[in-house]
Amino acid sequence: GGPRRSLSLDSNFAMERFAENGCSVVDMDVSVDNMDFITDLRWMRNVTQILGTLTIVSCALMPSLSGLDNLVKLGGLILSRNRGIETVGALGKVTGKLSQLTVNGNSRIQSLHGLEGITEVENLYVDFNDALISIAALENAVVTKSLYLAFNNQLKSLQGLGGLLVDGDIRGNPELCLTEDEAVVARITNLYESFQDNQCIPCSNETRPFRSCGSFP
Repeated sequence: GGPRRSLSLDSNFAMERFAENGCSVVDMDVSVDNMDFITDLRWMRNVTQILGTLTIVSCALMPSLSGLDNLVKLGGLILSRNRGIETVGALGKVTGKLSQLTVNGNSRIQSLHGLEGITEVENLYVDFNDALISIAALENAVVTKSLYLAFNNQLKSLQGLGGLLVDGDIRGNPELCLTEDEAVVARITNLYESFQDNQCIPCSNETRPFRSCGSFP
């Protein structure tokens, strides 16, 4: 088949029309873009499946994904430059595979809690999230094609990447704390090169701390 059709929800009128339609299964890529005036996604509360990618960009006043609480299947998810989003907990019923998970430039999100049901992510991109501390919610997922984990100023640990099956690009995470025993470490080639930009520190409470990134040649 050809490329999947796309649906843009970029106005109050478009949102209301979508809600009136009452769709539960949406076989499209769906984007919610530059909706500065919305505080939730109540228009989408009847949706149980989005077979394409859901993209939410520049929704400054929305603190959560409330309205997506009935969603159980999602093809992919992109959250980019949403200054208000603090949690993705509304996605707690979603299970299975994501072709893409991008979490980029969301200044208040602290964790990915709500994504524990995800079992596979083909392409994982997590970058420039100033408050993100943990990605442990991905502990049940394997990452199968690509990983970019960069410039998350508060990210403390790689817990959640134990299922990493590909080489990853991990850089510019200044608070990252690594231990020799983390499963992900053995799965990333060119280890020194991958970690040298993180300015990471060894975990002080571990018996076998990983070397400080600053000590790499």
